[in-house]
Amino acid sequence: MNDRRLLIATALIIAVIIAGEAYIYCNDWDDMYNVEVSGKDVSIRADSSVIYDIVAIDNGSKVPSSRVVLYYDSDQGEKLDGTRHATGGTYLSQEYYISQLGIQLKNRGTATETMDADRLRIMMESAVSSGRCDQSVVMVSGAIPDTVYGGDGSDLILRWLDMGGRIYWAGGMIGQYVSSSDGTVKDLGSDRQSLFLDAVCQNPETTYGLSEIEGGWRASLCLAGNGTRYAVDPTMTGSSLAMGYTDGRYSSVCLVGHGSGTVCILGGVLSNDQRYDMAQIVSAGVTDESVLVEHIHGSVTRSTVTETIAVDSSKNIMVYTYLGGYFTVYGRSASLR
Repeated sequence: MNDRRLLIATALIIAVIIAGEAYIYCNDWDDMYNVEVSGKDVSIRADSSVIYDIVAIDNGSKVPSSRVVLYYDSDQGEKLDGTRHATGGTYLSQEYYISQLGIQLKNRGTATETMDADRLRIMMESAVSSGRCDQSVVMVSGAIPDTVYGGDGSDLILRWLDMGGRIYWAGGMIGQYVSSSDGTVKDLGSDRQSLFLDAVCQNPETTYGLSEIEGGWRASLCLAGNGTRYAVDPTMTGSSLAMGYTDGRYSSVCLVGHGSGTVCILGGVLSNDQRYDMAQIVSAGVTDESVLVEHIHGSVTRSTVTETIAVDSSKNIMVYTYLGGYFTVYGRSASLR
């Protein structure tokens, strides 16, 4: 009898967790919340009680992304050994990570499209040909498809990156593995990370950051992940911006300049905290040139509040507003240019 009650209680707990996850990720929050930016004024409407954060960022010479691409191809090989963690009723595979990230980005007002290896090649070829490489690509496959990369500095993905593209990477050593459509993965060696980061600077060991990196970014974006496996040592790079946590050498998040583009490396194995940080950083439009100009924190209860940000609107300012803090339910970004 006790075993039966325990089984019923366990099933109810799991059902509540899954229902809560579905409510957070799948609910249409536009009916409950709204954010509008007019000049330097940010208006926030809420039909409930919620905390909000307004983050003003100067991105220097880097223009906002014209589109956000989530790379996923079930036919291509992946390199995610030891990175799956149980979460709710499923496992945090690459497919699950990408699908949930898409929902989190949608809730933050960031439109995405999922592309396989062939579509990724077509997109990058078109961007390079037109000279407009202002797209962002998220990769958590641990391996880059051979349609855009083969381990050479003249490969398509590196030319696209050099001309202004952005890569948001998590889950391994960037550039080390190349995947093929037959499901195989080729190991080119961990030193190939230097093609993207201009140095061999990623952490091969499992470590964690316990100290907050100065600069205010972790608090302003409510960054949660502190894993530093695969993370970057920013002192070994040229133009870079570190944020989140540090283990004394490696940073849980580091954005590295590459020509006119940016490579963002999120440390640690694939996890919910890391995925949340990915959603925040992508939606905020942070680059290696970004400077945190202002952070306003407040709350609103069934009303509309307006905050005025003290920024120079002639600069390349991005304003990212999100509601819910570490449990973000809604967000919007706007360029003041």
